[in-house]
Amino acid sequence: MELPNPYETPYYKYYILIALVIFAAMAFLALQGTRPGIDLTGGTAMTAPLNKTITHDEVESFMHAQGVEDVIVRITEDPLTGKKGIIVEFTGNKDIIKAENLLKTDPGKAESIVSEFLPNTTSNLTAAEKVQLAAEHFKDNLRLEFAKFIDVDANDISVTSVGSSIGKMFWESSERALLLAFILVAAIVFVLFRQPVPSIAVIQAIIFDMVTALAGISILQIPVTLPTIAALLMILGYSIDSDIMVTDKIMKRSYGSTADRAFEAMKTGLTMTGTTLVVLGVLVFFSYFSQMTALFQISAVLFFGLLGDLPSTYLINVVIVKWWTDKKQ
Repeated sequence: MELPNPYETPYYKYYILIALVIFAAMAFLALQGTRPGIDLTGGTAMTAPLNKTITHDEVESFMHAQGVEDVIVRITEDPLTGKKGIIVEFTGNKDIIKAENLLKTDPGKAESIVSEFLPNTTSNLTAAEKVQLAAEHFKDNLRLEFAKFIDVDANDISVTSVGSSIGKMFWESSERALLLAFILVAAIVFVLFRQPVPSIAVIQAIIFDMVTALAGISILQIPVTLPTIAALLMILGYSIDSDIMVTDKIMKRSYGSTADRAFEAMKTGLTMTGTTLVVLGVLVFFSYFSQMTALFQISAVLFFGLLGDLPSTYLINVVIVKWWTDKKQ
């Protein structure tokens, strides 16, 4: 059965309004829950198998009792084996964090704060060395206590830590990478089409897709980490790929009407994006339940970014390019 051409109606320009409503909703969601992860702020993540039933509230209460705040708990389950796991992310012990912040202004007070975490053989160390050693001792003790709490062997718990200064450096580098990539892509688009309206239509799609990806991050409570930033860069490239394809078909091909070319471009693009979404959906499902955190973050960001590519391309970009081409003709 031949599908009707949605671009033959004289009211096709109103599709943009639908897309703008979607964009507003995605922007609202993105602003509500997007937060940087420990890769970019510094902190610790503990990953362990789970042999007994436990709730998020119980884990959070345990961590708060250890002096840990800003706790994020994720319980996962492998769909194939049924094995459960737990991932706990936190910034650190509140007293040690306070001592780290006091090192430059009042090192003596910083030493006194961390003294409870240190053995008596550290008198010859500097204040900074004592604070660092206290942080290491705290993480080692927390790992042992957490192993008892969830009833697993301490050796089965993996601990990953990122210092706050390194996290800040990663965050600044990531910001520069995203900004530079966006500028370069925008420049390439303008060089390719040399017309302002089609070029702006392509660039808006990039913004739309990335905002939708951030909304997905917010919905799934995924922190912004180095893997998610890498996925955002991938979205930037994929968005350009599909939008340049439809723009080229509408503007530079000569068969049929602009509505016919827009419809053909839409069918090609939906086939490309649809197959990719199916693969990404499967990857999101299995990586989440298999505790493959980095893979889950990348695939989830890509999945939501490609979902956003549908309205941004076929309700905005195609509409603008078709209108512009008709106007020139």
